[in-house]
Amino acid sequence: MNVILLGFRGSGKTAVGKKLADQLWATFVDVDEMIAAQFARPNAAADPLAAAAAAQVKILSALSEDPQTIVAASSEFVPDGALVQSLKSHTRLVYLKAEPAVLASRIAPDSSGPRAFVPLLGRPQGADPAWLAQCDGAWSAMADLALDTSPMTIETVVRLVVRMAM
Repeated sequence: MNVILLGFRGSGKTAVGKKLADQLWATFVDVDEMIAAQFARPNAAADPLAAAAAAQVKILSALSEDPQTIVAASSEFVPDGALVQSLKSHTRLVYLKAEPAVLASRIAPDSSGPRAFVPLLGRPQGADPAWLAQCDGAWSAMADLALDTSPMTIETVVRLVVRMAM
């Protein structure tokens, strides 16, 4: 069974994904890292928004080829209905949420290095409340499980996701 972790930057997708993959003996894929590496090259795409979205669809569409993959989706990615339906037969979608203040505190220590590049798709987190609400609504509607990670440890979130995925 594959698991795609959806949520805003700082919600715990990478930390939970790595622990979950270790526990389930699965492959872990961090889409933000893959996209950041792709666009760090000198010949990066002229339209990074379109290229990043296409890269993410390609990565998620290929999940059926690897039956045991945990994916931390990009913070700005909201899959369309057709992709969600194609994934549902072999993938669990998990939406990790957190209070805005918690997200901000988790992001602050990570303001340098490869992840600093990730608001790559153009919307600084928290800048557009309508967009944040749109993502929250879409992720909540498509998720098999939605968890508020604000009060939880990584281990607790992993335990809940494992229970749901089995």
